[in-house]
Amino acid sequence: MTSLLKIFPDARASTIEIESGAVALRPPTSDDYRITVSPTAAMAVVRPEKSRNSTAGRTIELFPPGTKSDESYARVQEGVIIALHERWLQAQAEIEFGGQIEWPSRPVMIDDENAKRFASMIQEEFRSNGRLNSIYVNSLVSVFGTIAIRQIYLQGLETQSGLKGGLSFRNLRLVNEFVAENISETVTVEHLAKLVNLSQSHFMRAFRETTGQSPHQYIISQRVSYAEDLVVKTDLPLAEIARLAGFHSHSHMTATMRRLRGITPTALRREHLR
Repeated sequence: MTSLLKIFPDARASTIEIESGAVALRPPTSDDYRITVSPTAAMAVVRPEKSRNSTAGRTIELFPPGTKSDESYARVQEGVIIALHERWLQAQAEIEFGGQIEWPSRPVMIDDENAKRFASMIQEEFRSNGRLNSIYVNSLVSVFGTIAIRQIYLQGLETQSGLKGGLSFRNLRLVNEFVAENISETVTVEHLAKLVNLSQSHFMRAFRETTGQSPHQYIISQRVSYAEDLVVKTDLPLAEIARLAGFHSHSHMTATMRRLRGITPTALRREHLR
């Protein structure tokens, strides 16, 4: 029995501790039993499907870290309990959305066919007669956990009316990276909208809701910031800097920097050299 996840009585429960957390399979029982999970872990309770050949009746309830440390069940069929380390979940959220996930205060239902499918694969691994392969189980749980994170994030956006126009952390990060990588090129709203799978009108509303400025204003601001950096840190000719920053000409860069920063590239370089 792992320190992260415990089942009482545990005589017939199969458990395994893995990098992302811990998993237990509770076999069919006529007795009541209790699950305890560390407050630093989320607990997913996968309740039985109607038949072994279908995931249609399977339900998954996820308890965020600290919201449920003890759960009691009366006579049930076979089921899977998955504990996910909070630090692992937050690391995945950083990869997915570029920031920490805000946990809901109550359990959430994970209604996703892929999550159900992976839960079923985890259960089948426990049912096999051979020795449990911890690497394989960890890979299944990792995918299951990532799907759960996405579901929680989307449900959180809906609850907070985040879908009223704002971009997700992940989509905003994609836009930022695309603009930075293509700063010398022509970047259009069409490019950015396709990048995050939104219509141009929806993307423009979403981007303004998230950043407080239009995509065009943002791109111009990024060009100016990049140009400023080159002016200060290199001795490249200003005409070359204008080209690298995506401006049409030296004069276009000068006029834009003066309007947005109140200083010209020439004056900025002179000031830096003092």
